[in-house]
Amino acid sequence: EASSKVHTNAKDVHDCPPALANEDDVTNDIFNDTHNKVHTALARVAEHDTDSRNSTSIFSPETIQIGTTKVFLRRDAFETLEKYLTSIHDAAAVTIQTLVRQTLVQNLYKRILRSVLTLQCHFQHVPARRRVTIMTSEQFLET
Repeated sequence: EASSKVHTNAKDVHDCPPALANEDDVTNDIFNDTHNKVHTALARVAEHDTDSRNSTSIFSPETIQIGTTKVFLRRDAFETLEKYLTSIHDAAAVTIQTLVRQTLVQNLYKRILRSVLTLQCHFQHVPARRRVTIMTSEQFLET
């Protein structure tokens, strides 16, 4: 009879070590917080699900069980989450490819600009050198 006693007054609670007095409350808070985060994430997945199946039935309590440290999924819920994860990975891959291609094209553009500048300098330099050569030869002949 003494083992089934429930803590009902403040004295009984103070008999517990201070670290353990609120341990169940903390564990419940963590569990509830995790539970809410999982359901929020599942609601986001359900919004993005383009499958013809009803997403709310896929994420029902019969298909998802949330434990203290693990989340258990049935095949339909798992496949829906995998499809959502794949779409996120695909979008990230497209973004990375876009940035890499942009960088490659910018580098090519800069290289072409440097080449054009080199050609322009060369073609402007040749006539200028001729003029200088002609002027110096004329001055040399005059003297």
